[in-house]
Amino acid sequence: MENVLILGGGGFIGSNLCIKLVAKGYKVTILDSFSKQVHGKDYKSGYLFNSIPKGVEIVKASVLEEDVLLDLLQKNEIVYHMISETGTAQSMYKMRHYTDVNIGSVSVLMDLLVNHSTKVKKVFLASSRAVYGEGRYTNEELETVYPDIRNKSDLENAKFDLYDQKTNETLSVHPTREYDNVKPVSIYGFSKYAQEQLLKITCETYGINFCILRFQNVYGPGQSLLNSYTGVLNVFASRALLDKSIDIFEDGKGLRDFVYIDDAVEASILALENSISDNKTYNVGTGEGRTIMEAAISLSKCLHKEVVCNISGNYRFGDIRHSIADIHQIQKDLNYYPKHSFAEGLKQFINWVNTQDLTAEQSDMTYSENYKKGILRIKR
Repeated sequence: MENVLILGGGGFIGSNLCIKLVAKGYKVTILDSFSKQVHGKDYKSGYLFNSIPKGVEIVKASVLEEDVLLDLLQKNEIVYHMISETGTAQSMYKMRHYTDVNIGSVSVLMDLLVNHSTKVKKVFLASSRAVYGEGRYTNEELETVYPDIRNKSDLENAKFDLYDQKTNETLSVHPTREYDNVKPVSIYGFSKYAQEQLLKITCETYGINFCILRFQNVYGPGQSLLNSYTGVLNVFASRALLDKSIDIFEDGKGLRDFVYIDDAVEASILALENSISDNKTYNVGTGEGRTIMEAAISLSKCLHKEVVCNISGNYRFGDIRHSIADIHQIQKDLNYYPKHSFAEGLKQFINWVNTQDLTAEQSDMTYSENYKKGILRIKR
């Protein structure tokens, strides 16, 4: 068994991956800065930190501390890079922070691998659906279209769907494939694609194996309930349990591909244990789209309570309309098939949320900040 280093291993996907790898016999080391936004003031008292199995070496440090990182690279054969600031809206007014963390962390990793002798055989990168932007559509003539960012005038007039600029007809959305065009529409999406290119160009030049995993909307137990900048389901669940209304942006008809955490982790391990993943890029999702409104209704049913859902018409710059992954490639190569239905995964997620302290829930503060920064537009 190889030694595995998870950069950002204290986070949602990283900590769950750590648990599964240790159970399979891997020796795991975690490097994480345990940021306040995700872990709160006292990270050692948080769920994510305490879910990490005994015997795992935990290094609290920034990946930008090169001496610390180099020492770990000289002890481990496998690296999962899971460091990322993940708030799409927040990225639109904290550009430097998002590029410093997301792009800078991969730059430092690649620089050390190229300029020093290490044990590293393969690098895995946790990327995102956000690199695609609006993704793949077809027009009435069944021609493939990759739409640009939606314009302010359309959003202001509640024209949320993507449409053909010539005929004004609504475009038809399709699951996006790994080889489809990449057109990020947020700074977050841009930073994730920049991560991919830094990794790909460097590894191909120097003969280092890599694998890029483009995760869809991952949810489940362990998702940070403190961080309201990312994860629509954690915001919805927290607000519902606190008897707050749920503000559904736009018209609630935007599609998302929700993938349960255990399935996301399974994909990560399948890629590790099969060399066919060398130098490949995979979508990690379910291949099924579900509207935001449907997700809110399903959540209400799981809670067995009436949840006030307000389809507000509010919108945020940087948000995409639809996102569905085509997962045929990962199914073909790695025999990856999601095992958890949305209903089952949501039930387990809600059961876990019910055990958590929600007093620090801060979505109202997040909405207020988004509004003040001009990213959230409120329909009057």
